Amino acid sequence: NEYQTYISALRSVRKSARLTSLDLERHPGLATEDVQEGLRLDASEVIKWCKSRVREYKSRIRGLRSIHNSAAPINYTLPAELLMEAFGHVHYTSLNNKRVPILQVCRAWYTIGSRTAQLWANMLAVHKDLQTPSPRLLTRLKIMLHRSGTLAFPLSLHGLADAFLELFIPHRHRITSLTISVQKRNEAKALGRLLESGMTQLRELLIAELTVTKFCPDVPPSSRLPCLAIL
Repeated sequence: NEYQTYISALRSVRKSARLTSLDLERHPGLATEDVQEGLRLDASEVIKWCKSRVREYKSRIRGLRSIHNSAAPINYTLPAELLMEAFGHVHYTSLNNKRVPILQVCRAWYTIGSRTAQLWANMLAVHKDLQTPSPRLLTRLKIMLHRSGTLAFPLSLHGLADAFLELFIPHRHRITSLTISVQKRNEAKALGRLLESGMTQLRELLIAELTVTKFCPDVPPSSRLPCLAIL
């Protein structure tokens, strides 16, 4: 709370068009060291100095929060292996938020969660709209595929743009189930390429929606088609 008060005061100082030394000395919330340093500054330096001090206080807050969270009983009474086992049972229904909630608890949980392959395999299983490529989604999928290691995972997709296809092909042997809706000609071609790429572990294929007309993909050699248990 003390650092937050300092940050609010510094932001108020930064917004002041004209600030005399008397105003600075009487400004509520400023730390003594900030008042003393501020009095030595030219008016042209105040804004830059305020931004720098705000960043410093935010860094201190993050450091203190990290220490506080690391001291939580769950972090020093449970071994990391047990926490990894627990994280492996976390399943999300959606990943619309750009952050993974469990990784935001503290630095220790971020480190452990980042190394829990099953957590990332579970995130790969969440239904995704892949009709339109976006740099952020491509980056997130790359991270999930990398951190999930060699674990198998199911996929549930709405569409399949070429950029995402190229991302999945190197990991095709890990896909155990594929649910997909196809609405465009290029998506149908992408699905054909994925199926003939050698999906050795694929056992379930569900094409939830196929609205492409006048399209007949080339039939790949039977030896390349997955051996399905459910179609």
